[in-house]
Amino acid sequence: MEGFFAGRGNREAEQPLTITSPKDGAVYAVGAENNKLILSSKGGRGPVYWFVDGELAGDSGEGAPLAWKMREGVHKIAAADEYGAADEIEITERNQAEDGTEELPLLEESR
Repeated sequence: MEGFFAGRGNREAEQPLTITSPKDGAVYAVGAENNKLILSSKGGRGPVYWFVDGELAGDSGEGAPLAWKMREGVHKIAAADEYGAADEIEITERNQAEDGTEELPLLEESR
């Protein structure tokens, strides 16, 4: 029996679910042309369920991204699979003209 199970471990279960986009601490400019943010992850098993500020934003197939309509503010984004693996990040989205500058950069990453 032991020989049968050797090498059959679930490799996906060994890789934790990690949000790959957006990056934790990223700052985005919200504008008319730029209103979708791609949420993506790696690891975990099965479908990934996406939450923004504690509310379900949608789900994506294993390894597939989800497009989320951006809105101004600071947001906690969490991803979880049906086996309990999870990750969470925080991003900021600002209006392009909020601070009086011509335009914010589309993305600043802190990591």
